[in-house]
Amino acid sequence: MNHERCESSALERDCKARLAISDRISSCVGRWLALIGPAMQIISVLIGLVCALFLVPGLIPLLGWLQWAVLAGCVLGIIFGSFCQRKIGLTINVAVAIVAALRLFLGGGVL
Repeated sequence: MNHERCESSALERDCKARLAISDRISSCVGRWLALIGPAMQIISVLIGLVCALFLVPGLIPLLGWLQWAVLAGCVLGIIFGSFCQRKIGLTINVAVAIVAALRLFLGGGVL
């Protein structure tokens, strides 16, 4: 009987220690995202605007290959924008990516 109580007590202590470590890790990650979030938002918006600038000349016939670079940039911007509270960068990048993908679809992927 005492042996079982000792095991459950040790298990309980181990569980509490793991929960404390988990809380500490999630607290650190939350603080890190709060600090880095605004910078990631700015980076995402800048990437989206640069991709939008490259999108316009890519709409001209025979410059459709430029849309592949725009799509790659938009994916990077979407990754940066997904970690932020405000989703303006994510929205810009998704909108530009949809237009670029539509242009590639209509041009057969090259033209």
